[in-house]
Amino acid sequence: MQGGGYRFDPGYLQNMRMYFVYIIQSSVDKNYYTGYTSDLKRRIERHNSGYSKATKKRKPFTLVYCESYENKNEAIKREYFLKSKIGGPIKKGLVESFPREELEKNLKLVR
Repeated sequence: MQGGGYRFDPGYLQNMRMYFVYIIQSSVDKNYYTGYTSDLKRRIERHNSGYSKATKKRKPFTLVYCESYENKNEAIKREYFLKSKIGGPIKKGLVESFPREELEKNLKLVR
């Protein structure tokens, strides 16, 4: 292209991968589990099917919080923070203050 311009690809947004940091809650013991994924629906389904060893005995789970990221590394950093000593206590506040309409929107991705 002349002049060093950028040619916009209309499929860019469709092909862009999003990463999600999520918190699910066990219906059995009410504990939270935090993770990240690029396919939220599939990941929740796998938790509820018993695929994940870490959560197998605590299913079923409900999605109670979710954040989205364009960058995988940022999602991983956030997951690690929420699992840390400092971030762990923040989880409950995030879950309690998460806007219900956002949760409903994200639940549509899961169903």
